Amino acid sequence: MFVWFNNRKKMRVVRGGKRIRRRCPECDATTEFVECTFERKLTAFSLVELWGEKGSAFSCTECHEVFEIEDTPEPEVSAHERQAQQRERLRKAEEARAARARAKAQRDAQVDKELEDLKRKLNLS
Repeated sequence: MFVWFNNRKKMRVVRGGKRIRRRCPECDATTEFVECTFERKLTAFSLVELWGEKGSAFSCTECHEVFEIEDTPEPEVSAHERQAQQRERLRKAEEARAARARAKAQRDAQVDKELEDLKRKLNLS
């Protein structure tokens, strides 16, 4: 007796799905992973489904292998990206310093105004 088994796999990218930048364990490229749904079927004689599985995972845009996102390592950051991140941190720190200086100036101005008002009240009495 001869039995013919067929193993089919369908994968579809989720429209508007998540996109995550990771390093692919298969092709070792730092690339974007897109969310996709998959369906696997094992059939006999291409008619009778013996086993089926549906789920969602992430697909590498370079080699199109499908992985759970937890199975992929964080991307390696290039020197250029590290410099850009450092510049962004410095810019945010400078903005925070300027905001604190503005708030201090406003508080000092408010205190000076209140002192001036108190002096006027004391002189009028």
